Amino acid sequence: MRSINNIVDATNYMLLEMGQPLHAFDLDLLNQKRIIVQRADTGTAFTTLDGKERIVPEDALMICDGSRRPIALAGIMGGLNTEVSAATTTILLESAYFTPAGILATSRKMGMRTEASQRFEKGVDPEGVMRGLTRAARLIADCAGGTINPGCIDKNPAPPAAPQAITLSTARTNSILGTAFTRDDITQSLKDLAFSVADIDHDRVAATPPSFRVDISAGIDLIEEVARLRGYDSIAETLPHVSPLPPIKDTGRAMEKKIKDCLTQQGYHEIITYSFISPADLGNLNLSSVDHRMNALTILNPLTDDQSCLRTTLIPGLLTTVQKNINQKNMNLKLFEAGPVFLREENKKLPREVKTVAGVLTGLYQEEMWNREAREVDFYDMKGCLEQLLRELHIVDFSFEHSQKSPFLHELKALDLIVDNHPAGSCGELHPALIDQFHLSQRVYLFEISLSHLLPHFRVQRTFRSLPKYPPVYRDMALVIDESIPAQRIGEVLEKHKNKFIEEIRIFDYYKGGSIPAGKKSLGYRLRYQAYDHTLTDKEVNAWHEELAGIICRELGAEIRK
Repeated sequence: MRSINNIVDATNYMLLEMGQPLHAFDLDLLNQKRIIVQRADTGTAFTTLDGKERIVPEDALMICDGSRRPIALAGIMGGLNTEVSAATTTILLESAYFTPAGILATSRKMGMRTEASQRFEKGVDPEGVMRGLTRAARLIADCAGGTINPGCIDKNPAPPAAPQAITLSTARTNSILGTAFTRDDITQSLKDLAFSVADIDHDRVAATPPSFRVDISAGIDLIEEVARLRGYDSIAETLPHVSPLPPIKDTGRAMEKKIKDCLTQQGYHEIITYSFISPADLGNLNLSSVDHRMNALTILNPLTDDQSCLRTTLIPGLLTTVQKNINQKNMNLKLFEAGPVFLREENKKLPREVKTVAGVLTGLYQEEMWNREAREVDFYDMKGCLEQLLRELHIVDFSFEHSQKSPFLHELKALDLIVDNHPAGSCGELHPALIDQFHLSQRVYLFEISLSHLLPHFRVQRTFRSLPKYPPVYRDMALVIDESIPAQRIGEVLEKHKNKFIEEIRIFDYYKGGSIPAGKKSLGYRLRYQAYDHTLTDKEVNAWHEELAGIICRELGAEIRK
């Protein structure tokens, strides 16, 4: 600790010996030769003993002289304007008890951790204030050759309550520790630690902690003290009792594991980012002020300004990770994160925790080699990833619609994921404005899905059936249809009207121009017909296929392309 002079050394010695911080002022430098404890005004500037001028937070506790001039930051550090020096002839010695929460809040706001503040933050002995003051005064008189002025000024507006007796059971102590201590063993251990102990019955005792043990508040604290004093080596090593019952199945956890496995198999790497973000991160997403994601819950005592609120989306953490990787020339990324977001609800103090998964894709899908060309990832790589994910979860009732709720996505390359007619997430290309905002040099594709919307449709058990003994039959259907009708709409009609023998429907061709009229497009579909109990004939397959084509033409105004 800083050795400045014998006066400061004496106060530091008391801090180490008794755990009581003290401060010595040069009395001749105090206006009206007295001190006043008060709250700081907004924007108060104060120069501490280390020579640094600091702006004191509003409502921080200050020690001032008679003219209300700040002379110390209470419980943390004294001021340069009343420092004890070689010219000092008279000192005013101050000893105090400050509440831990108040000192901790001021210390964090100012970024100052001192020997004194650490003691006050953990709690000093309320009854040790006078003892520390008296002992320090005597030590200073012995070291400096001074004279102690008789008496002292003692102001205690809210005396702390006396320590209360805590009941401790011998049986409970042994049950928790796995020991065989007697009541006398426990009593002697607590008395050795300056506890006042009185017997209640053959099993229980009432123990009153000394005033300096501010950390003792319940019976479990006493059990810890007994274990510490009797010695951990006296506690036998035993295996815990394990119930033979099978674990309870957690469908949500099973789905989350399935999602992680699926994304990992597709080449994605899982990341874990902080649940605390900066409000500026949400502002960078182009979200409107009325968007529920902008209404983040603010933390009362944040470690830093960059971690001052709970995240309402996983997107900022992903984009920050992409930015850091690209700055390190790691350009090809497939990342995902599965974790909670915290959404505020009206008239509720605590936010609603929503499990979410989000992913990001950027860079090259495949690098250049001697037998292939390099290819960048695109929108369909990401959309295909989501479709594969939903298939792995056995979710079939899903679709994609043009997104209107994701301002951080490109307005022409953004989709909302719809599951059972309810929005479950979004995906698309990052908006060009955000590419500039995050200083990215390439296109970025991302998605975010709420797992709570997927959980009701997730099936843990899979149904298996025998491989077909009979060959499938394939039929193609080429449709000319209005360009405004999405392929998804055609697929929905096919799924709605197909019979039990249609096993697979997939699109294999897309064409515009040439012989196709303006405003039209040609889509080719391949259908696989399969029976498990007999061989399908061309006659019955052709009848089903023509009926299905007729339905498409009637409902969507399509034409069969010859």
